[in-house]
Amino acid sequence: MTTSLEFGLDTFGDVTRDAAGAPLSHAQVIRNVIDEAVLADELGIDFIGLGEHHRADFAISAPEVVLAAIAARTTWQGKLRAPLNNQLVFPPIEHGRLKTWIGVGGSPESVVRAARYDLPLMLAIIGGDPKRFAPYVELYHRAFKQLGRPVKPIGVHSPGYVADSDEQAREELFADYKAMRDRIGRERGWPPMGRDEFVREADHGSLYVGSPETVARKIAATVKALGIARFQLKYSAGPLPHERLMRSIELYGRKVVPLVRDMVA
Repeated sequence: MTTSLEFGLDTFGDVTRDAAGAPLSHAQVIRNVIDEAVLADELGIDFIGLGEHHRADFAISAPEVVLAAIAARTTWQGKLRAPLNNQLVFPPIEHGRLKTWIGVGGSPESVVRAARYDLPLMLAIIGGDPKRFAPYVELYHRAFKQLGRPVKPIGVHSPGYVADSDEQAREELFADYKAMRDRIGRERGWPPMGRDEFVREADHGSLYVGSPETVARKIAATVKALGIARFQLKYSAGPLPHERLMRSIELYGRKVVPLVRDMVA
């Protein structure tokens, strides 16, 4: 487990706020995301992923452009056409291979589709007990067995935030996480998130918030329960300031990742 387990980060380029509480420009948010990715690379975190949105509260609408800017400061680490077989892609990857995953949020059909495409499965678990996704893991394994192929890796994507203590992490995250959650919830018909729901997700759900030790224990439990090979933390949370994100990334890379590797060894 420890040799194959990967740890990553991802973000949508959430529009953060400055020291006075004013939202930063999209341009500055993107510059900050690049700095966050450079820090992750320096810490030896396996990867950073960028999501695409076209709305005012997320700055990244063209991830490949931002990834190119990140690659210029680190290293290099596409459907409607005829199949591409054994085609060369330029520029070539400088190190390793470019991995492709299929994200699934709770549809059994999507799990089976990932197996049919012979691609790894990324479970987007953004609420509730992660163990409730165990049936999807079992379905994925059964589908590969029926197809007569070796099963591909499974990963988990979930939100979280790391600070020096549990109390500090919860206090720093709550207001900004609630702002993001309620803004999206209004569009989807969700009720506003109360403190009780936040605490419940932190204690028993899919919100990985707390000290390095607390977050590590929670990730390790998910790794063991679902047998995953990759965990990626959605580290940005609405207007949560860049400086706090940088500290969270540092604690994740320096403390959480080594702790989890020891716990699952």
